[in-house]
Amino acid sequence: MPEITIPFDSRRTPRELLTEALDQLPPVHCPHHPRERLEIDREATLNNLVQTHRLILRAEHDHCSGCPFVTRDRSAFDKWRHKRMASQMAEIGSAFGVESCAALPYFPRREPDFSALPTEAPRPTTSHQECIDPNLRPEQQLDTWAAIKGVASCAFGRATGIAGSHALPVRQASVTLAKLRCEWEEQTNNEALVAAYKVYPAIAACPGCGVARSGVPPVLQHASFGNFIITPPAIAAHLAWCQEYAANPLGFLLMLGSVGNGKTHLAVAIARARLPDRGTLFLSHDNFLLRYRARYDAVRSSGSRRSHEDEKPLDVLTAAREARLLIFDDLGRRREGRDEEALLFSLFNHRYEFRLPTIITSNLPSAEFENFLGTALFDRMRGACFASLEFNFPSKRPGLNHDYLRQ
Repeated sequence: MPEITIPFDSRRTPRELLTEALDQLPPVHCPHHPRERLEIDREATLNNLVQTHRLILRAEHDHCSGCPFVTRDRSAFDKWRHKRMASQMAEIGSAFGVESCAALPYFPRREPDFSALPTEAPRPTTSHQECIDPNLRPEQQLDTWAAIKGVASCAFGRATGIAGSHALPVRQASVTLAKLRCEWEEQTNNEALVAAYKVYPAIAACPGCGVARSGVPPVLQHASFGNFIITPPAIAAHLAWCQEYAANPLGFLLMLGSVGNGKTHLAVAIARARLPDRGTLFLSHDNFLLRYRARYDAVRSSGSRRSHEDEKPLDVLTAAREARLLIFDDLGRRREGRDEEALLFSLFNHRYEFRLPTIITSNLPSAEFENFLGTALFDRMRGACFASLEFNFPSKRPGLNHDYLRQ
């Protein structure tokens, strides 16, 4: 998204101005998932604005009561000249934050020509670079600074002992905006006065891309709690259980029963709700076996000798065992191979022992599900079960044909 420009207004807080500007922006969609509307992280954008801009606070002060520029008093200047050298006056002035002293340009070391002094004396000024408070109006920050820190001290008056020269009253104050320059920009100053805030909106990560990285297939990457179809009404209780699990995933969540009831949809919705956590892994039963056996077959078919570590076909198994949240979809579709029972026991027993949250969906009813896993493994799951949800409703897929084709 391009940089946005927000006109500076000292009477309104940066948060108000930014909120108003962001509300006027058109919707932003992910190029890979056009149905995903990307949110703008407003706090991150506000933080970027605050980090890249500063307020320049300036105050113009009244003259020192004994300033020879105003009084044209030669004796006052002679008194000062005997106490301080003109070259030291600049050091004194800068030490007290005075940017321009009315007397300095006209009082060198030589005798001053009072007839050459202009009628209108320029006033001493002070300035300060202030960090922006997003919740305060700039004019509030200016008033606070002028009252507490915007104090000027007259170098000439201090040198000559003039009363009241230690704190010159503020005559008027102003606030302007500056944008900090990058280090690589060839500029003499690290700031430049501007008339508007300029900031790039911080776009939140695409949820569709997030679940895609977890291994969710494209047909399911849009799934969320918000677009879950609550039909029949009794399924709303299952939705509530899944939302509770998403807030704090603990133990095993089992979703068992008929096809087309939205079990996988809810599992992916949990993964989406856990974003931006990248520790979720989605695996279907078939895909898990295919990837495991493909690695195993590749090692066995290799004629070269490899190290012990290279020979272990455990890439997908290790990933499934160690994932912070595992979604194992369509468990029990079929059993094939003598290694499958031991493989599944190794996977789920490890997650049981290390208290790793696991979501399992299956088209098997609970009785057949227990027979498929075996008594020992099912007993462990039951002992660590967050909820076991039975989905025995008619399939929704016949009514979702148009939505599938539209994707």
